Amino acid sequence: MPHPTEIRPYTEAAGAPVPSKKQSAPSALALLKALRRRWLLAFICGLLGSAAAGAAVWFGMPVKYTASTLLHVSSHEPRVLGNEAQGGGDFAIYQKSQMAMVTSQLVLSAVLKDPKVARLSILPSNPDQQIDWLQQEIKVDFKTSPELMRISMVGYQADEMKTLLNAVAAVYLKEVVYKERNRKQARLNQLKEIQSKHEDRLRQRRDEVHKLIRALGSGDPQVLTIKQRYTAEALATTERELLQIQSELRKLKLAVKYKDGKEKPPVLAVPAAQLEQEIDKEPAIIQLLDQRDQLKRKLQEGAEIAVRGVDAPQLQPIRDKLKAAEARLEAARERLRPAVKERLLARLGGDHNLSVAELRERIAFSEDLEKNLIEQVERLRKEAQTTNVGQLNVEDYKQDIAYIEKLVDRVAAEVQFLTVEVDAPRRVELLEEASASLGASEKQRIKATAGAAAAALFLIVGFISWREYRYRRLDSIQELSQDLGMKIVGALPPLSVTRSRRLPWRAATDNASDILIECIDTTRTSLLHATREKDSRVVLVTSALGGEGKTSLSCHLAASLARAGFRTLLIDGDMRQPAIHQALNVPAEVGLSELLRGEIELDQAIHATDINNLWMIGGGQWSPAATAALARARLSLLLKTLREGYEYVIIDSAPLLPVVDSILLGQHADGVILSVLREVSQLPLVSKAAERLESVGIRILGVVVNGVTEDIHTYRYGYGYGYRLNHSRQTETDATESASA
Repeated sequence: MPHPTEIRPYTEAAGAPVPSKKQSAPSALALLKALRRRWLLAFICGLLGSAAAGAAVWFGMPVKYTASTLLHVSSHEPRVLGNEAQGGGDFAIYQKSQMAMVTSQLVLSAVLKDPKVARLSILPSNPDQQIDWLQQEIKVDFKTSPELMRISMVGYQADEMKTLLNAVAAVYLKEVVYKERNRKQARLNQLKEIQSKHEDRLRQRRDEVHKLIRALGSGDPQVLTIKQRYTAEALATTERELLQIQSELRKLKLAVKYKDGKEKPPVLAVPAAQLEQEIDKEPAIIQLLDQRDQLKRKLQEGAEIAVRGVDAPQLQPIRDKLKAAEARLEAARERLRPAVKERLLARLGGDHNLSVAELRERIAFSEDLEKNLIEQVERLRKEAQTTNVGQLNVEDYKQDIAYIEKLVDRVAAEVQFLTVEVDAPRRVELLEEASASLGASEKQRIKATAGAAAAALFLIVGFISWREYRYRRLDSIQELSQDLGMKIVGALPPLSVTRSRRLPWRAATDNASDILIECIDTTRTSLLHATREKDSRVVLVTSALGGEGKTSLSCHLAASLARAGFRTLLIDGDMRQPAIHQALNVPAEVGLSELLRGEIELDQAIHATDINNLWMIGGGQWSPAATAALARARLSLLLKTLREGYEYVIIDSAPLLPVVDSILLGQHADGVILSVLREVSQLPLVSKAAERLESVGIRILGVVVNGVTEDIHTYRYGYGYGYRLNHSRQTETDATESASA
């Protein structure tokens, strides 16, 4: 047995272990190759690091600054209306006078009294020399523009110079500029006229609103609403009376026709509507109707105030009274209905007994009454319409008044502001507060900054490249054989996410599937050759870490053996994260975990697949007890039984390094195949996984590399229609040759 800490992989020819090669120092080419995986990260980090280094040098070097502040000096006395010059005076003389005032004894003495300025370290320690020093250091000029006065000084302490210049500008504006007489009286007068005009307009609108309110009787929207409601009720009552008179008039005219003998008198009958109208005219009914209407109005007014409307709890007594009043009203109507009906029948019969002259006299009276009612209806309608229009006009006027009031308030505020500001003219205004810029040593600073940024970029990129080289992700098959001396038993092309677990024999209709089938069959042939001598029929497929293609390799390899005619069983040994049942589309509620715990029999765990000669055992529901059972004799007995029923048993196990499951399973297997993934697997971790297998005496059959692109595309030659027709026949031939061997 090899030493536990020594890697002794198998050679291609005889399977004898060869010593692993010692890792040499990285070369420049190796570092560049390692960097290509993290070039974007290295580029970004390098830029950030170089920017930080450059900023540190840029702001750390002592540099001479030029601090300056800028003021605007108007060539004319500013006015509110118009841009015409005030006339008179020489602007050049005004410029010279302002330059002299900036460094005058008046301004500089006030500046030195500022507590912030008194604490500055750039000032001479002797107070008698401070004003002379300021007059020498502070420069005033109009070089930028005739109307732009620049106050500047040069030194090393930018912040203190900015504080000093800001104080000079503030004192100059306060002591010199703001004391000059200024403008704005014309604008103030203009705003006062505008204010008076809008106040008159506001007064006119208020008078119009008062007139409308007097015409309507009130300006309260609620009162107007109630008035409108009463007008509508009176209109409805008058219209009912009009309809009743019109009905009576038609009856009288019909009676005249009967008297003239033009028509036969009909059988007397009282219309239901007329009967109800006559009942409502009874004094008792009128009193009950008034009581009901009063209760309804109270309920409606309370509903408008209450949150829940008519259903508010506090309105329940009114609702009860209204219900009782309606009950009394209905009972009174039932009681009076027979008597009123007899009276109407008598009246109708009486109409027929009257003479034609009497009937015509009543018709004339009814027509006059009808005309009067029509006029009353028209008046009420106009009154209702006038109330509506007047209410809308009141609201419009109120909105106009609110707008005018806002305008007047705004103008009044502006007038008040100008009244205060009229004695504070500003011909000179501050444009920019003091700021500092670099002086003559800028070139040296730029060079030092560029050097520091370049050095930081080189160091950061070099560190990331060295770190990537240290991890040494697998780049080519040669790295496994040359650096680790491991046996390569297969190489598979890169698969997309959607294709990685889609078995190719289900849809082998493109070149990519053809190449994958050929590579799988080649791996199968290498496996048969490696297991021929020692009758290795239980093969464990694992990887150093997860995500290196072991599950896909297990499924494809088992399917290839089944296609070759071997009775093959695929076991999902990754009980913690089982996935084979999904790849084969087989529901697997129970599996290896339940078998190891003794919860089910073997026949219950084996599931047939839609591939001939291929069966599977899922992972089941994992628990710590299932992992503990891997170290007991039950697993050995289980595999012994499976050897008798199947020619090959492929076990897809968990990754080697994170968990112990693969080591426990591998001790009962005939050999192990390591699955690695190009651009993902790390050579040190693959070496560590091989060491772990060798340390417990587990035989490594070889390594299968996933994601290989070089040399594998040459298999495309000859693939096509003929290949697909003869592929199954060739597969059977390979199986026969393997069996005979």
